[in-house]
Amino acid sequence: MTMSFMKATFLLSVSLVLVCTSCEKEELAGFDEYWNQFQGDASALLNGVPANQNNHRLWVRGELYKANDWDSAMGSVFLVRANRAREKRESFGIGPFPLYRTGRYKINRVEIRNIDPSSKLLASTMSLSAADGDALVGFYYVVPTEDNYINITRFDREEIHGTFRITFAKSEPFRLGADTVRITDGVFRTKITLGTELR
Repeated sequence: MTMSFMKATFLLSVSLVLVCTSCEKEELAGFDEYWNQFQGDASALLNGVPANQNNHRLWVRGELYKANDWDSAMGSVFLVRANRAREKRESFGIGPFPLYRTGRYKINRVEIRNIDPSSKLLASTMSLSAADGDALVGFYYVVPTEDNYINITRFDREEIHGTFRITFAKSEPFRLGADTVRITDGVFRTKITLGTELR
């Protein structure tokens, strides 16, 4: 083996290590950027079991859904239960609802293909994930005959508080996960990501 070949092999190995390290740092930066959006606290029971136990945590973020002014501001909350490694297990969103008004709002069933961003129909869906959190293994719709609601109990221009209750039923053709997921005793507090037009 010649010296020049060994040198080239060494340089190639170093280059590959640097490239892999750089990619890993970019992935970690994107990972942290995603989880840094969750600025609040939440708790709930999932089929009677606390979401925040056994090294799992319920993360919550609030966001401005659409608004022309404060009175018409609509918002949503997005909740994710993940393990200590922040691998997603259950994810569900609730919205849109009047962002800066206290009150109890009914959550409706809506087909995912029919979700209209301009609609004021308050709805929710839930997904079930496995492996490192990227593998979708289940999808759930709201059971319309149940008492599904979000109750906004307190708000200001940067933070909202509320409670929620939702019953989901599994959609075909998914086979993993419980047939029904009852989310009860839901409580949350989260900051709201505002559009610049309302700041």
